[in-house]
Amino acid sequence: MKLIRITKTMVTDHGINWNDKQRPNMNRERIERIAEVLKKISPRSNINWQDSSYALKHILEPRLGYMTNGEFIYAALHAGLRVEVDEKLKKSKSPNAYFYFTARDLHDVLSG
Repeated sequence: MKLIRITKTMVTDHGINWNDKQRPNMNRERIERIAEVLKKISPRSNINWQDSSYALKHILEPRLGYMTNGEFIYAALHAGLRVEVDEKLKKSKSPNAYFYFTARDLHDVLSG
């Protein structure tokens, strides 16, 4: 399996942008709030293929309010977390990303 590391320039409000034609339209203040929470996560050594960026953003929304998939991904990058996808997801043009933390890790940070 070949992994592709995601960078900030690859992210728009909808998530990963594979065609380079969209301009990001994300809320900076919201990204900062999301990043503050994500900075508290201790990354794992293995990527978590169970929970996509889209699934994980829904865990934070009750606490921080609505956010886009792209804002969540961008905030993870801003927080210094590794964000990657499998090469197959690029071929399918999936906007979702994957991380080195789990939904449980995110719940633990929120309850701690």
